[in-house]
Amino acid sequence: MTVSYAALGRMIATGAVTDAFTIPAYTRARLAGLLDTPAPPAPAPAPGDGG
Repeated sequence: MTVSYAALGRMIATGAVTDAFTIPAYTRARLAGLLDTPAPPAPAPAPGDGG
C-alpha cells in the first residue's frame, strides 16, 4: 500500500503508525528536506510487463 507523505505524517501524529523504523526514517527525511520536493514520476513499465 502506498500513502502520501502528508498521510504518513498524519498517521504518525495520530498514533496509527508506531513502528520503530518508519517514524525515525520519516523524521530524518523530513528534517533533511527530502519530503518537501515533489516525488519523481513513476517509471514506465518494462516491455512485456503488462503496462
